[in-house]
Amino acid sequence: MMMPRENRAAGYNLAEIMAALVIMAMLVGLAVPTYFRSMEQSRANEARVNLRIIYLGQQAYFTKNGTYWPPVAGIFTADDVNEGLVIEITARHYTVFEMSENGPGGYSATCRRNTVDGGAGTKWYRNQYVAGTLTADEGGSF
Repeated sequence: MMMPRENRAAGYNLAEIMAALVIMAMLVGLAVPTYFRSMEQSRANEARVNLRIIYLGQQAYFTKNGTYWPPVAGIFTADDVNEGLVIEITARHYTVFEMSENGPGGYSATCRRNTVDGGAGTKWYRNQYVAGTLTADEGGSF
């Protein structure tokens, strides 16, 4: 009497392996864009925090000098802004600061994204302070 053959090689066939790879590729395809979008959102917090620090520095500067900084509109580095307003902002992902005084009662400050860590450089955040009202807006894309 013959014994049934049960010691057949155990394992996965090619179709099963390919199906698993396709499923993993689809999951990665969904996760990667979400990951990069969340990373850019966290980097955007740098710009928001810097604008808030600039706002506080501008209020102190106005109290002391009766006008907002800078005396001439332009594009400034973080070091320029730190020195002019006697504040401490850090700039890694948003390093271009466009600053201008909006008449005697206000100012405008814009932070632009640079190309560090794959940034497109088109995203920007702006605070405008005019006649006691602070407005914030943003534009561009990640």
